[in-house]
Amino acid sequence: MPQECGQPPCPRFSRPCFLVFLLLVWSGTTATAAIQFPAQPDWQGTPLSRYGTGCALRDLDGDNLPDLVVANGNDMARQPLVVFRNLGGSFPATPTWTSSDIDYHGHLDLADVDGDGMLDCAVAVYVGAGGFSTPGKVKLYRGNGDGTFSANPICTCSTSFYCFSVAFGDVNMDGRPDLACAAGEPYNHILERYRVFRNVGGTLDTMPYWQSADNHAGLDVTWGDVNGDGILDLAFAGASSGSGLPAEPNEVYLGTGTTLQDTPAWRSQDGHDYGNTLCLGDLNGDGGLDLAVADNNQVIGGVGNGRVKLFLNNGAGALGAIPVWTSAFDGYGSHVSFGDADADGDLDLAAGSWWGTVRIYENQAGVLPTVPAWQSTTNSVIENIAWEDVDNDGLQPDLTALFTGDGTRRLFTLPRRPVRVQSVEVDGVPLGHSQFSSSGEQGWLTIGNPPGPGVPLTVHYTGSLALDLAVSNWDSAIGEYVFRNRLAPAATPPVAAAGDPLALSVVPNPARIGSMVQFSGLAATAPRAMIFSSEGRLVRVLHRADGASGIGLAWDGRDDDGRSAGAGVYLVRVDGSKTPRTARITLVH
Repeated sequence: MPQECGQPPCPRFSRPCFLVFLLLVWSGTTATAAIQFPAQPDWQGTPLSRYGTGCALRDLDGDNLPDLVVANGNDMARQPLVVFRNLGGSFPATPTWTSSDIDYHGHLDLADVDGDGMLDCAVAVYVGAGGFSTPGKVKLYRGNGDGTFSANPICTCSTSFYCFSVAFGDVNMDGRPDLACAAGEPYNHILERYRVFRNVGGTLDTMPYWQSADNHAGLDVTWGDVNGDGILDLAFAGASSGSGLPAEPNEVYLGTGTTLQDTPAWRSQDGHDYGNTLCLGDLNGDGGLDLAVADNNQVIGGVGNGRVKLFLNNGAGALGAIPVWTSAFDGYGSHVSFGDADADGDLDLAAGSWWGTVRIYENQAGVLPTVPAWQSTTNSVIENIAWEDVDNDGLQPDLTALFTGDGTRRLFTLPRRPVRVQSVEVDGVPLGHSQFSSSGEQGWLTIGNPPGPGVPLTVHYTGSLALDLAVSNWDSAIGEYVFRNRLAPAATPPVAAAGDPLALSVVPNPARIGSMVQFSGLAATAPRAMIFSSEGRLVRVLHRADGASGIGLAWDGRDDDGRSAGAGVYLVRVDGSKTPRTARITLVH
């Protein structure tokens, strides 16, 4: 959301200054060996004098390729929503679909609101048709399942308010996507209540179901289970308006299972209250969601007011009030997003800025360096960055996650993000699209009716080991960007065909965690067996002593460090023959 005049930063604000650091240049790619993106985008949309703001990469037409959705306008002009349909792994230069209506569009999000199996699109309208003197709104377009939406919104909120960002979640944990909205206008210090619009029977209410007790000026919103109680919570990025005015810290409102508390359970206290975007993700693998925020120092200049920062969760559900990490970058921070750029199993952090570059901070054992491992050589006003595998070159199409119900649990988190959820089964029975809600971007889903104690819940989904980046640009003379990941992912071990006489036999299967899983057949003579997780990560190597005899190799359900591997589907590969053989193992609690 750059300044309304649309000009470069005023002289009294310093341009972003990046520390000089060494970069490896390999085959035209500026990156470390682990993170391999090109310095310039592989694809750029044709500039159409549009101010790109919200964007998302999601499959709109069922061909298992992510399409690009972009909301245009920002605070500069009333413009349409557009779609670039993915055509065999790339996008055309101009949109394949354009909405009939126009607005000062902010950010967007997608979910199957009506349960028909097709993604619908909610869009924030920052200011009204009269510009900053009139409030905006939120609206919903119905997905047609063919890469298009309804030409005009099918639903618009009854009351007008300034809204720059929206996010689908599940406020009452009924398996239906509800819509959360950031609210307020920081430039002119117009404060309003944050709000959530509930999904009732496949339709969004036009009046808010929940509102914060106090008024705010917030620019972004996201859902996640911050305190680890199995219920979605709601986080907002606060944006203070100027010196001498009340601070607008970042806040988290805890979910109760039926609604949200109307006062925040957590507020940031670092004194840099200029949040533009935020994201949640478990950076250090301790099970707690950490919070990253991009600050922007356009309104209030000064050292430290425009850094990217990280608030760490203690693993027990409590966020620290002071960031544990801040970037060396300090300026017009505009976007942050977690994604696994190097396919090493942990989350890296992508960040953008106005009149600047796209940057990736590489996760190094749960710690982010203050300078990026990779940055582009582009110079644009970045509004949004989305992760997905645009060309499916690192796609893993048959991933499975297995959970065990306890009679109350409704929220389930997959080990990967982003994901494309293909189907959900409870005790082997597929759920309908109206019976669960999922976040493809963050990899969680909610179930309306929780599985009973001991009842298995199986999620079939697709992930990728080579995530690409799409960027929306506010610059009216610059189109959208796509940076393709050059990483060559390791192949997931193939699974032997059913009925293969040389395939392994695994007993018992499924097996309970803590019991011994025995591999017979080929394993009886194989020197070793390798256990892989369903997403292709090596979990355990089992060695057989020379001259040993017996029925085969045994696995106790633990990884190479002696920790429980957890419930899920695993692959065992035996490489003691000319042709390696594999089999599936299912561990349950």
